[in-house]
Amino acid sequence: MDETMLEIIKDGITIVSPVIQNCITALITTVFLRKNTSIEELEKLKANKFGEVVSDLLENGKMTYLEYYKCRNFLKVAKLADQESQSRARKESSKQETQFDFDWFMRFFDAVGNISNEDLQMLWGKILANEMERPKTCSLRTLDMIRNMSPEEATTFTILCKYVMESGSSYFIYPTGFYDEHEGYAACTSVLSEDGINYANSIMPMLEAGILTGDHDLAIYLEKGKNLGVHNENILCLIEYQGEDTKLFKQEAYFLTTNGVELYNIVRNMSDYQSDTEYAIQCFKQMKEENEDMKIAAYRRLEVEPYFDFTDILAE
Repeated sequence: MDETMLEIIKDGITIVSPVIQNCITALITTVFLRKNTSIEELEKLKANKFGEVVSDLLENGKMTYLEYYKCRNFLKVAKLADQESQSRARKESSKQETQFDFDWFMRFFDAVGNISNEDLQMLWGKILANEMERPKTCSLRTLDMIRNMSPEEATTFTILCKYVMESGSSYFIYPTGFYDEHEGYAACTSVLSEDGINYANSIMPMLEAGILTGDHDLAIYLEKGKNLGVHNENILCLIEYQGEDTKLFKQEAYFLTTNGVELYNIVRNMSDYQSDTEYAIQCFKQMKEENEDMKIAAYRRLEVEPYFDFTDILAE
């Protein structure tokens, strides 16, 4: 047996979050421990020594090398999930020590057991942390979608999430900056280029992965005096029709699919997530130029009341 591999799994596996501790204990006990399990192994589980238990199972012939490989990857992901939970500084974990779906957890274990890429392990760790705090927010179908993503696709989607806007129940990304900059969208394109994203290398892979839909319209009939709100966590845009008749207001958008919305909400709950402001402003400025019969204004969100700085950014 490679002693280096044993040391990798024995080192740094201590888990602080009670709910993640319970999930790991339940999995190892149910899947790998037998009726003749020694008291010593059970005590190690209680003492949060998961790496040692897995190593003992391998050395005693109670676990195959393939199972050991999957457990090693899983424990790394669980450790990352624990770190994510701590960085969020939330208190929900102590209230949810037994509130997890074991079937979901087993599907998760099966998926991450084959993931050795560190970037993907980081994403899976955050998915686990989110599910432990908010059970049933990541469906089995979304798990299957994520397990088929490449490291590059996972990184691209994480970047794209900062540009997601909401309006009602719709989640979407404005395509403005993904057009040719020579068509009048240079300011929007410039913002996206700083993140190294474009249509061919960013939007197309998400369409193929089933995270985004094809081009569709965000369409709504507006009456005089009624507002349409579009927002993310940093900015709110209000769109009001100034004419006398009802008007169909249409904007092109890349919509997130149901699975895409689930994954977006997971990314949005990550401790290091930040919504975009600059790209949204440039898109709203473009929208204002193209719709002279609309009153379009954008406002920055505040942390405290009145929760918005009602100085129109687009008028600056």
